Amino acid sequence: MKDKLKLSINVFISISIMLLLAVPAVPTLAGGDWGNGGRPVASLDISKDVSPVYAPGSSISLEKTASESSIYMSVGESREVIFMIEVEADNSDSYYIAKNIYVENTGEWPANVTAVSDTGWFRAGGPRWYHASTSVVTTMPIGQASMPTGGPYVYAYSGTFTLPAPMSSITSMSNLIKITIDNHAGDGVHIFHNRQDFQKPQGGDPGTVLLEDIETITPVSGLDYVVDAVAINGSPASLTGPWSLDLAHAPYAVEIVKTLTAQAAGEYALNNKAIIGELSDEADVLISVNEPERLKGTSRDISGRTRMATACIRTASPLLPG
Repeated sequence: MKDKLKLSINVFISISIMLLLAVPAVPTLAGGDWGNGGRPVASLDISKDVSPVYAPGSSISLEKTASESSIYMSVGESREVIFMIEVEADNSDSYYIAKNIYVENTGEWPANVTAVSDTGWFRAGGPRWYHASTSVVTTMPIGQASMPTGGPYVYAYSGTFTLPAPMSSITSMSNLIKITIDNHAGDGVHIFHNRQDFQKPQGGDPGTVLLEDIETITPVSGLDYVVDAVAINGSPASLTGPWSLDLAHAPYAVEIVKTLTAQAAGEYALNNKAIIGELSDEADVLISVNEPERLKGTSRDISGRTRMATACIRTASPLLPG
């Protein structure tokens, strides 16, 4: 009886040991917490800042053309050339926003970032925040173990937003960042967020720009020019720039009429450049100037032929009827 009891106890102990060996041990991290059903977990501490936001600007395009690209002239000859400058402005209603996001992973494991959202918001007299149509991109990585432990790490963001109401009715504005991870301690999927208020931009018009017309001739001597007329959208303007253009009234067509006069034979390159701030466009005109063509025969030849014709007339005159 005792032998049977001993055998049963030994079998039970053996089976218990086998079952314990079959269950994988849960690893531990020094000072860490796996949580979330045994998965490695992370937690984030985020903040951000916002650069000054400015009123909508204008995207300017500039194009310059010439009525002719090559001209053939003779010394002493004058030719008219017309230059056209087209100025267009896309007056945007988008506000530009940018700067940095700061993220610190306070957990013991890299965070699995599954989504990032960065949006603009506004208030219009009350406590409620309203969403502004936003298009923002960030440099923050997304994916498994994409956010290392430690930090804070700095990620840039930039983009635009538009407002459905006039700026005069807006009382305050903010920028909201949301970062979602799926390995947060306790609840797994978790959204971290931070809202940063910023001063609302002052309303403004697209503004005015100065248009310059700069001309150079190579070589510098032998070909002269004068400005005969300038018209902006068909109306006469000053012959000398720069000209002030109000972008709120764009587009503009600027016509510049110039007269070239050849003083010496040679090959010339006329470079005509239109400039608005750092924006520029140019038109080149190549001019070939030749010596004036001589008449057939010199003045001596002509006078000689004249004398010969006179002699012929005199010789033939007696034959003419009296």
